Amino acid sequence: MVLGISMFLFKKLLMENSMEKIVKRLLFILFLSFVFLSVDAQSKPKRDVTKDRKPVTSVPKVQKSIHRFENKVAMNSPRKNIRNSSSRHKKRSSKTLRRRQKLATYFYVDGRKSVSIIVGHFSSKVEHLVSTDGQDWAVTNLPSWCSYVKTSSNSFMLYTLANSEYEDRSSYFYVVADDQYLRVDITQTAVPFDVTNIKATTSTMYLNHNCSSSLLVRATMYVQNAKGIELIPVVFINDGTGSPVKASNSWNSYAMTGSGDVYVAGNTIKPTANSSQSFTVSIYLPNNAMQLRKKKDKLRCFLCLYCPRTRSYVAGAAYVDFKAKVKKGMVITSSY
Repeated sequence: MVLGISMFLFKKLLMENSMEKIVKRLLFILFLSFVFLSVDAQSKPKRDVTKDRKPVTSVPKVQKSIHRFENKVAMNSPRKNIRNSSSRHKKRSSKTLRRRQKLATYFYVDGRKSVSIIVGHFSSKVEHLVSTDGQDWAVTNLPSWCSYVKTSSNSFMLYTLANSEYEDRSSYFYVVADDQYLRVDITQTAVPFDVTNIKATTSTMYLNHNCSSSLLVRATMYVQNAKGIELIPVVFINDGTGSPVKASNSWNSYAMTGSGDVYVAGNTIKPTANSSQSFTVSIYLPNNAMQLRKKKDKLRCFLCLYCPRTRSYVAGAAYVDFKAKVKKGMVITSSY
């Protein structure tokens, strides 16, 4: 626009004849050009670059701050408090409901929730306390050797029969109050073991001679009051004077430690009841394991039971007499 006006005035100036007028007109044109240029510069101000926004380069830090803020808000959220409050309210309401229905809200036996009882092998009676706010309670599922009597509204007497066995016995029962129950474990100790309580008898004992150069001892034994007790049948040989026969030098496995007496042990037997039980015994004793003092001798074969638990013999040994002689360096046996 300024350029157009200046060109118009310049053309008109050329049409003038006077030099003085040309100079005046030229100065006037320069002045107008300066004025218009100043106005134009002010109408278009320069853009302030310093006020421009810079691109955000620390986005991860901002995101971390946002996450921390969100977590903090979530932790302090009233919704969580409402949820916890609701859970506590449910517990209180459940307990209140049980009270309204008159059901047990607490239940203990001897002041405990877990009960274990140990009683001796003899017959006994022990009183136990029951603590509950239920309507009623009872004792159930008792083992055959236990019984109970309700002595008051919060106690009962437990009776146990004597244990006549050599092993502990264990069981359990329940104490029930409304819809709650509590398990009670009970153990009764074994009767003290005494080998003299065991009774052993032998019937139909006989000897088979020279069976593969051995003396075969066979018998039927009856054992009583030895449930669960391991017993070992053992054979001994005595000579005519009642002295034990020694084992031969080359038969050390048949020699008793210390004394050197000849012996042989059979298979272990273990009764499963205290009532009388029968066991068939078969034991081989090599003839040459016996060291005879004479070429011909009268001998006695003993059969008895050994108890490893007490390291002693059970009363009730049986015996059979027989004869033995040495012929060509070999021991030969025969019936007496």
